[in-house]
Amino acid sequence: MSHRFLKVLVLGATVVSALASASTASAVNWSSNGSASPGTAFNATAPASKLEIHVAIPSHLVGVTCTATTATGRLIGTAGPSNAGTWSDVATVRPTFSGCTAAGQSAVVVCSEGHFDAVSQASNVVTGNIRGISCTITALGCVISVTANLTGNTYNNTSSVLTVNGMSGITASWTNSAACRTLMGTTSGGCASATFGTTTSPPAALGFTVTSSFKPNIQHN
Repeated sequence: MSHRFLKVLVLGATVVSALASASTASAVNWSSNGSASPGTAFNATAPASKLEIHVAIPSHLVGVTCTATTATGRLIGTAGPSNAGTWSDVATVRPTFSGCTAAGQSAVVVCSEGHFDAVSQASNVVTGNIRGISCTITALGCVISVTANLTGNTYNNTSSVLTVNGMSGITASWTNSAACRTLMGTTSGGCASATFGTTTSPPAALGFTVTSSFKPNIQHN
């Protein structure tokens, strides 16, 4: 084997080693300050909120307004998937609503726990999806079922604020009962899209501020 050929082999091995080191150094991995499953608990609160149901026929809005809006959840940690675009189920989120009214009458809203998937991070702000939340709204004898799968939500690691984007991904349905026909202004049962957020019309994105001593922190670096 010639001396020149040996030099080429050594040079090639050096280049491969350098590329491997650079790849390892630039690896982007998810992590958080939460504990291992089931995670570390946190609480959050938001201003008054409103769900607007967009009934198509006849075209009108049915609003459900709540004076108190809170959330509980758990942040999973500490290490997430390596080099992954999305960290699924990094946190759970369960909203709670009280002081609710619909058509000027008292309403009761009960929601299940949903999941937060971290999709990306920039400038210490994590963008993610909230999925799998189901709620029932009982008002004037009518029970409305609501499902929510929301995209474009953000969590700010610095301010500890989860901003919920409820402009799409929400569906409401109701049965063909006399109570529901009266409340919804329809001649039968049905379903419609809905929006959720602030009490403005249309609602704007709603911010939940973490109030617990534990402040979630999710990083992608």
